[in-house]
Amino acid sequence: MTRYLEFPDQWRGILARDERILWQGAPQNDNPYSNLTLNNLLFGVAAVLVVLTVTLLEMAKTNSLPGALFVLLIGLLVAGVAATWTIGRPLFGAYKVCHSFYTLTTRRAYTGWLLLGYRRLQSWDIYSHTKLELDPGPPGSVYFAEKIYHSKYSSRVEKIGFLNIPDAAVVYELCLKVQKGVA
Repeated sequence: MTRYLEFPDQWRGILARDERILWQGAPQNDNPYSNLTLNNLLFGVAAVLVVLTVTLLEMAKTNSLPGALFVLLIGLLVAGVAATWTIGRPLFGAYKVCHSFYTLTTRRAYTGWLLLGYRRLQSWDIYSHTKLELDPGPPGSVYFAEKIYHSKYSSRVEKIGFLNIPDAAVVYELCLKVQKGVA
């Protein structure tokens, strides 16, 4: 639900004097593990089982204890990487979404999260030329920035915004007002 807040004490030192909070919210957590698909799970389990099977077979062929331990450590390392990429990343993403919060002020949009005692707060100024995008959902999302990740052979664009919020249309209208300077 959209709320108007005067100036909470937690925001002192972060907001400018003439900046007001227009809306605060959090992602809707109906199904935070939706990005953990059955394909990810099956591929992850299969990859870990294959790596552990090959590791055990190689250990059986090795006659020396140091050689067997080396093979075991390499196998566990590869199995851990496979499990992290296929299962751990989606689970961490879901955990992060569950602990995120959003704030829209008369000048900027803030996204933040609190994970295991570690806090992170990022802000993005909303100017007249800021590209705003509404994904009506349900639940909807409002995008106001992009991050571009480059690798050697490709690049990937990540949209930044208020994700999975129930009142996305209302927040989008507020963002348009901030963009026009009438909020």
